[in-house]
Amino acid sequence: MIEIELPDGRILEFPEGTSQDVMRDAIQRLLTPADAAKPTSPAESGRTLGQTIYENVIGSGEVDTPGERLGQYIRGGTAAVARGMADVPALPANLAQLGAMGVEKALGMEEPSMVSRGLAALPDTREMLGAVPVIGPESRYQAPGTAGEFISTAGEFAGGAGAFSGPRTMLKYGVAPGVASEAVGQVTEGKPIEPYARTAAALLTPAAVGVAQKGIQRAVSPMAGQLDPSRMQAVETLREAGVTPTAGQAVGGRAAEGQLYREASTTAGRALADDALEDFTAAAMRSVGSTARKATPDALEEATSRIGKVFDEATAGVEVMPSSTDLTAMSKALGVYRELAPKDAVAPIFENINKALVRSFRAGTPIPASSVASWRSNLSKLTTSADTATRNAAVSALEAVDDAINTSLVAAGKPELVSKLSEARNQYRNLLALERAAQRSETGIITPAQLRNALLLQGRRRYVQGKGDLGPLTRAGAEVLGALPNSGTQQRLSAGQVMSGAAGGTGAGLGAFGLGLDPMSATAVGAAAAAAPALRNQFLSSNMGQRYFLNQLMEQAGPAVTKEGAAAMLPGLLSQ
Repeated sequence: MIEIELPDGRILEFPEGTSQDVMRDAIQRLLTPADAAKPTSPAESGRTLGQTIYENVIGSGEVDTPGERLGQYIRGGTAAVARGMADVPALPANLAQLGAMGVEKALGMEEPSMVSRGLAALPDTREMLGAVPVIGPESRYQAPGTAGEFISTAGEFAGGAGAFSGPRTMLKYGVAPGVASEAVGQVTEGKPIEPYARTAAALLTPAAVGVAQKGIQRAVSPMAGQLDPSRMQAVETLREAGVTPTAGQAVGGRAAEGQLYREASTTAGRALADDALEDFTAAAMRSVGSTARKATPDALEEATSRIGKVFDEATAGVEVMPSSTDLTAMSKALGVYRELAPKDAVAPIFENINKALVRSFRAGTPIPASSVASWRSNLSKLTTSADTATRNAAVSALEAVDDAINTSLVAAGKPELVSKLSEARNQYRNLLALERAAQRSETGIITPAQLRNALLLQGRRRYVQGKGDLGPLTRAGAEVLGALPNSGTQQRLSAGQVMSGAAGGTGAGLGAFGLGLDPMSATAVGAAAAAAPALRNQFLSSNMGQRYFLNQLMEQAGPAVTKEGAAAMLPGLLSQ
């Protein structure tokens, strides 16, 4: 027990360990007259309102207002930072002195070596601050009380760390280690272990801060820094086409496997994935001028009829007079076909078209529009042939026929129809791919894989090079809108969710009971734990959960401790 006798004879008793601040405040309250303790109005104190505000916010005279106490702490923190920065130039000498002491101890020397004496004779960098007019003796100031001690230690660490880098380093490798070191020092004060405990606390704090930072990052932005740029370009291509992938599909790879399972185990998540495929089908149908959201037989028939009318109207009454360029292009297509096609399965259409073009060019007589239209229709169908030779020859021959039609349209004074006919050709080419892809779909929903196979049959090089309206869309869809990373059915996924929730709930309930909770409370804990996985999956499958999973509000956390950060702590550690 601590006993203090006051000037008026009263004895105050305090328990051992009571801080000096507490004892000082108690004595101040007992010795302050009652009238002086009463708050006074500005008029009674003789101060103006402005003076009263200044006294209580900023302070003047004796330190007895919140503003003045805050000013003390700011003053102490500024001085501590200055001291910490002053320790940086002395870092090489301090390290050398530490090494010399270690050698002396290992050799059993009783007197300091010449090296130690020389290092000890170097000027104290903190004392040198007194010679700086801007800082002067102010750098020695330390705010009173325990709070002042924390501010002093943290400020010195921060000042040393700030000389190496910016504010982030000062916080992680300065303020945080300083506060931890002082806190442990307060607990172990006066004990032999104190200096070691202070050093250990300072060294361990950055790693703890790094772990906490990563935990906060995962909580705020689960996929921070994990979005693949090339994949996000594909996602952006789909979004521009009106297709919204799920969060799991957007991230992809191993990082998104858990999210994909969670989406597949909920009705809302499966609906999002189904909507993405329907949006993809609708985007593909727009490439043939259709507003249908599914590639149904009726929708495909409507597109066929509409595109056919464009061909009929554009070429109506236009006879084709082939040029030597058209003959050369058709001859090349025929030559490739003859070289690659099996001798017993040669399609006569290429021979017949080539002969007709040669006769027309030699005689100078045009080819009727009806004949050209028939050629175009048959060649278009052959562009999706399973036979490589037939397919490649059909593409080349169709280009030759289309060039002849364009030349004839210009000669007939109808150049405006060239662009209209070109758009119709692109739509018809896309339509052929959609029809082939739809053959494998009973619902009219086309998957990227189905459309990709159809486009590859039309021309592998064209697809790989990203040509055509459907190429970029299909490539992006094939990359992003993939299936689940397993073959699990909805029932298996849901059953797995129930089983994992039940197992977790049972374990949580037993654990709560083992910690002393009554059976009713332990059961409640188990029920909550069992329901947690399903609730989590429902949230992550909602629109809000999808945005949360993809947000990048927090940057990717770096390593817990860096070499630069460890070096930034040295001045603070050596000054303790």
